[in-house]
Amino acid sequence: MNNDFQTEEEWVKTVATYFHYDYRDRGKVKWNGFFLSDHTAKLKAQKADQNLASHETLRPPMDYQQIQLVVGQAASNRQRITIQLDTRNADGFFSPLISGKVTGFFESGFYLDQEPQLWEEMRYVEVNHDK
Repeated sequence: MNNDFQTEEEWVKTVATYFHYDYRDRGKVKWNGFFLSDHTAKLKAQKADQNLASHETLRPPMDYQQIQLVVGQAASNRQRITIQLDTRNADGFFSPLISGKVTGFFESGFYLDQEPQLWEEMRYVEVNHDK
């Protein structure tokens, strides 16, 4: 071990020289290992959702009164329902079917398993008799 210590100025110069000429920051490359598996899993899930939505049977539209009647009867009989919204995602696919029980009503819609659903967004509603 050498007992010759560098002065602070020499040490700063050595460090500055190292970072300027020798050190190579790998930038984003060093983080890819952390993000790649999560990103890949997210892309697979998104692709599966798109495939499900694209292959989903487009249900015939129902009028406002029919939808309210089916939802009302299902709520009074405590039956599960399946709904299809009349909305599309950014890729133009209809949203997948949503199932649940009617848990309440409000002026412009109802709650399906505590999630608000608007009458104006409904395309189709059916009662799940077998579930």
